[in-house]
Amino acid sequence: MCKGSAALVVSILAAAAIAAGCGAGEAETSELGKAEFVKKANALCAARQKKRAWEGFAVRRNAERSGESRHDADVATVLTVMVPFLRNTAEEIQALGAPSADEDRIDAIVGAMKGLADRAEADPSRYLRELINFERPYRAPKKLADEYGIVECVEPGGTLG
Repeated sequence: MCKGSAALVVSILAAAAIAAGCGAGEAETSELGKAEFVKKANALCAARQKKRAWEGFAVRRNAERSGESRHDADVATVLTVMVPFLRNTAEEIQALGAPSADEDRIDAIVGAMKGLADRAEADPSRYLRELINFERPYRAPKKLADEYGIVECVEPGGTLG
């Protein structure tokens, strides 16, 4: 290899080493700010709400067509649609990655949603009674989510919730 080629190779390797070292030690962050987190959470929740409504309608229709009572159809909807909706939505919100300053608030929202799912699963008839009697079993997670700006996730109405 001639002298000029060797110098060129050394220069290229040196430039590559310097480029690779640039930014070393700098933390790369992809943390969402609150506004972006709220926007993504609301979009996620709005899409899941639509899916929940259609799934709930299908479960109730199929249950009623098979001769189940309305109550049994509602219980089936709570167990096969509402409970998974709450759990999956809570997990997806958590997976967005809460802004570090708000992790405790997001954990509280997620915990309240999962808690509601657990209570509805443990006693779907009670959950239904609370809805019918306007006792708002979804009150705690809805209040926490609304206060943070996530207004699409724990929305009453539609299919049992």
